[in-house]
Amino acid sequence: MNQLLIVSNRLPVQLYEEKGKIKIKPSVGGLATGMKSVYQEKGGKWIGWPGIAENKLTEEKRESIVGALK
Repeated sequence: MNQLLIVSNRLPVQLYEEKGKIKIKPSVGGLATGMKSVYQEKGGKWIGWPGIAENKLTEEKRESIVGALK
């Protein structure tokens, strides 16, 4: 079985911090928009930057992000 693998500088979602909590919103424009329907139809994995620098995250926030992206 073939699996779609997309590697880009951005994910199809953006993560941001608001009032100490990690929030998620869909990315707009570019590859994220162009590949959205293909990715949803085929499934697979999308590898990219979530929008928050890792060195600015506590372990708790890092775990929150991993959980939100699953």
